[in-house]
Amino acid sequence: RSMMMALNEAVLPGSHYSYEILFEDNRLDGARSVSAAQKFLNFDKVDAVLTLWPPTANVVLPFTERAQVLHYTIAWDPELARKNRFLLSHQAMVDEIARSTLRLLRREGKLRVAFLHMEEAGFNLGAGYLRRLSAEEGISFVADEAFNPQENDFRSLVKKTAAKSPDAYLIWAVMPSLDALIRQVRELDSSAWITGYLDYAQDTSQIQNAVYVSEMFASGFFVDAYREKYGEDPVSKGPNAYDITRLLVQAFEASPARKLSALELKTYLTGIRDYQGAVGRFSIDKFGNSTYAPVLRQIAGAERKLLPSGDNR
Repeated sequence: RSMMMALNEAVLPGSHYSYEILFEDNRLDGARSVSAAQKFLNFDKVDAVLTLWPPTANVVLPFTERAQVLHYTIAWDPELARKNRFLLSHQAMVDEIARSTLRLLRREGKLRVAFLHMEEAGFNLGAGYLRRLSAEEGISFVADEAFNPQENDFRSLVKKTAAKSPDAYLIWAVMPSLDALIRQVRELDSSAWITGYLDYAQDTSQIQNAVYVSEMFASGFFVDAYREKYGEDPVSKGPNAYDITRLLVQAFEASPARKLSALELKTYLTGIRDYQGAVGRFSIDKFGNSTYAPVLRQIAGAERKLLPSGDNR
């Protein structure tokens, strides 16, 4: 929806090219992702590939690099764009999220932290940044535990962790593990101070008033336009996908005489500065990573309030 809305807004009468977005649902499955990428590149002969989640980006990347086709993704690993010629990423980067999280803990006086995270490539990457930056930010991990994504019984893990008497629990996970782990921490310690990757928590009853670093932000103009068109609020990576679509159209339209190559497109896009997008104001660095900070949110009822101190947009 966000991509189609962006396309309809960006392609105006007098545009130099025709545009079409082709969609394939990969169901976050690696084999389906590879199959879809091969179809796009070999049969549809697309000019750009968009992937909306890091695991998809990682498996599609070798194919887009080999074909020399622009690949725009939403992934928080800054090394993807740094190491690959034809890739850009539009996302708050993991190093920024890690540092902001540690500074939140320090600001709240939570210096002895239990860090619990799902065993997954993106979270493993983030865990590495947290460990490297923790001493610099004055945070000590009294517990540092990873768990299987399929796990749902964390009682032994929580009991072992609680024995270290942490000031706070830092939880990085997604559903269904996220809600289960939070609930089981609460069962053992009803007053536990919890923060972490809470954007995707579904049951917020156990984390009311929790403050956390969020990668999710949507500018007012985007939210208003989306509501007017679809009658509901945008979710997840909608703002990122909207920006990517508009940027691609802008890049192609910048060369009316001939269609830019993938490398020329990336060169154009890495010159973007102070762009007012759906994720807020951002620039694109020389590698192809968008540069903008995460925000702070607080859970209040069913709402996730944006805190002024975390909003630099």
